[in-house]
Amino acid sequence: MDNLFFLSIAVIVLAILFSMILAYRLYRDSQQNEANLKAEVLKLLAEKAGSDREELQDIREEMSALRREVRSLSSGNNLAPVMTALIDKLDNTEKAVSQPAASSSGSATRDDHSVFNHAIRLAKDHYPAEKIVEVCGIDLSEAELIVRMHGQ
Repeated sequence: MDNLFFLSIAVIVLAILFSMILAYRLYRDSQQNEANLKAEVLKLLAEKAGSDREELQDIREEMSALRREVRSLSSGNNLAPVMTALIDKLDNTEKAVSQPAASSSGSATRDDHSVFNHAIRLAKDHYPAEKIVEVCGIDLSEAELIVRMHGQ
């Protein structure tokens, strides 16, 4: 009976030893896999950072080339005022398009007066209401009223 007791203790000790060795190997393998994964991620990040730097450098070079072109255009033949006026005109056009139309309840602005003055001149020159609508961009009813009042 003593032998059976020591034999069972020996089997238990061997089982514990075997499980500890197996656990250590699994731990070591997981550490190795983690290190390999970390190295791969760092490599990918380095490649991505390198490509981003190249793209950023390309953009900087293109911007420098554009600046040189603008300087040569503006200094060579005094196009700067023309370019500035063109940009201002485009900005004003963009603002005019993006702003909603003025409501009819308020007083007319100066631009509205000049549009209606132009429409009146066209009516006095015997233009039909449809043509006034096309040229001035006002409503057909407004154009008809102007033609009745200021036409023949």
